Order: sequence, then structure tokens, then C-alpha cells
Amino acid sequence: MKFFGRFCRRWQVWAVLRRAFRPVLPCFSAMCLLLLLSSCYAPKLESGRSGQGQQGVPQSGLDIVNDVPIPRGAVLDRERSLVLGRGSNWTGRLVFRVNRPTTALFSLYQSEMPQFGWQSLSVIQDEVSILQYTLGSRLATVRVSGLGFRGSRVSILMAPRAGSGDLAPSQPGSPSGAQR
Repeated sequence: MKFFGRFCRRWQVWAVLRRAFRPVLPCFSAMCLLLLLSSCYAPKLESGRSGQGQQGVPQSGLDIVNDVPIPRGAVLDRERSLVLGRGSNWTGRLVFRVNRPTTALFSLYQSEMPQFGWQSLSVIQDEVSILQYTLGSRLATVRVSGLGFRGSRVSILMAPRAGSGDLAPSQPGSPSGAQR
């Protein structure tokens, strides 16, 4: 008899809970369906030269470089970026956030960088994807990492290539680069 009494009390609690959450259930189901459908949406990726944003409006801070593709809708991360120079003569780190999946950004940079004249050196696609390119005496490293529901972070590191004569020491083992 004790088991039957406990079972009935539990069943009554369950019935009360079902009645209490019945009005919320359609709203909860609709939110789950909306979340599921929104995760399937993938907007068309386009890159803009010279940092052009939506409908030709310049993107804040991203218009200082013009030799790498910048996806539309990119938002500059000013705290993590350090750019010295302008146009196609810059060095440093350019970091921005894009509301796109990492796989789409990886494909974008893999297809667009050669159109800007860059030659691929190495490509690694993983949770954090890394693409390396060279153009003349410059080396570009593109790093694409996910930010969960907030999109992806793209870091572009630009530096002179070792041995290009720009910053490399003139003699091996000579830290100052001075010749004897």
C-alpha cells in the first residue's frame, strides 16, 4: 500500500506540473523551432575591396587596408588590432568579427586571396583555421576562429617575409644586422 500511495502522490504532482506548464508549451515549442530554422540560414558571402560595407558604405576602421579581402558586415576589434601603414603597404595585425560560420570564411579567404594577387603557402582547416600567403616581400597569415553563436573572429597578420631584406639581419647570427 505504501508504494501505491507514493505513486499516486507523484502522479498528482506530475498532473499539477503539466497543467502549470501547458500555456507555456506552445511558446517554448515555437522558440525551439525558430532557433532551429535560424541556424540553417547562411547569408551569401561577399568580400569588399577597400573595406566597403553594405551597399558601398565604408566600414569603420577597415578601409585603411586594400590588399586583402574584408567580408561585408565585418566589425573591427580595435583593442586587438595594430596596423602600421595604409593601403597595400601596411604591417601589423588586423582583427575583426564577422557574423558568419568559420567554414564559410575559410572558403572565402581561400578563394579571394589569390584574386588579390596572393600565393598560397600553407592551409590548415581545423577549429582554428590558418591560411598563409605571400605577395612579393610580404607574408600574410589569416587565422579564422569561431565565436559560437556570435559568428567568427578573423585575424590577419601582415609582416615582411624573412630574407626579404626589410627587417632581416644581413648576416646570420648578427642580431643587429650590421656587417663587419
